[in-house]
This record gives sequence, structure tokens and C-alpha cells, in this order.
Amino acid sequence: MDDSLYPRVVRMVGRVRVRIGETEVELEGEEAFVEKHLKEVLAYLDRSGRAGRDLPAKIIQAAETEARSKPTREPSPAEYYRQTNASTGTETLIVLAKYMEDYRGKSEFTPADLNKIAGEAKLADIHSQYVTYAMKQGFLRQVSKGKYALTLSGEDAVLGLAKKAAA
Repeated sequence: MDDSLYPRVVRMVGRVRVRIGETEVELEGEEAFVEKHLKEVLAYLDRSGRAGRDLPAKIIQAAETEARSKPTREPSPAEYYRQTNASTGTETLIVLAKYMEDYRGKSEFTPADLNKIAGEAKLADIHSQYVTYAMKQGFLRQVSKGKYALTLSGEDAVLGLAKKAAA
């Protein structure tokens, strides 16, 4: 792969997501891991003809835009929850899970973690049945016994709630 076509990725530790049409790849880990595998993904997409020549520039631009759009002060769980207008228990669960991921650095959580954040937001505890509902709807996945993580569909659902609330 010609590195001049794929400039060095903006320094990031954590996660990068690439979506081209129906193809979506998310990489999470240390910077070296993400960079190595992102190059492999871009090379594969380039070979298969699914990536445009300006894809790396778009990825870098998206990362820079996301970095600039982050608020300087992190919202409280209650502020974050109110921005989404979540109306069901499942929506509340995925909003709080997204909050933990974005502002507490917890991509994996237990129901006790959710209830702690719900308490901070002055909400009632999240009933365990909502975890089951969220898994059936594809918003959560089980990482290990008693530990869960938000899926890309769950993240998209939270973004959809936020956009609907802002409109």
C-alpha cells in the first residue's frame, strides 16, 4: 500500500469508526493497534474498489471535527439524559450506557453501573428486564457474564434520539 495515498491518522487513542455504504468497521484499542488495522482495512477497501481516493482525508477530517465539537465541560448524567428526551426504559438504558462510554470511559458496564449513573441523574433504577429488551433489539451485546456493551446500533439510536430532541 502506498503511504502517500493514506496519510498518517490523526493521533488518537481509543476508537475510530469507518462506514462506507453498508460496510462498517470499528477499531478500538491503543493507538498503534488502531493505526495498523486501519491501514489494513483501507488497503482492503482500496483493493476491492469500495473506497474513494479521498477516504483517508475524510476520516481525518471527521476525527478533527469530532475533537473540535466536544464540549469543554462534560455534562452531568441528568443534562445528557434530558438532551435526548428518552421516553422508554430501553431508551433510558442506552442513553445512560452512551453517557458512561463517552464521559466516564466505560465501554463495558454492569447493571449496577447503570443504576449508579441513573441515581446521579435522579432517575429510578433501570429494571433488569430493559437489559433483555435492549439485547433483543440489538442495542446491547453481552461481553461476559453480567457485563454489557453498547452496539453500533445502540449508539446510532442514541444519536437519533438526540437529533429528534434537538429538532
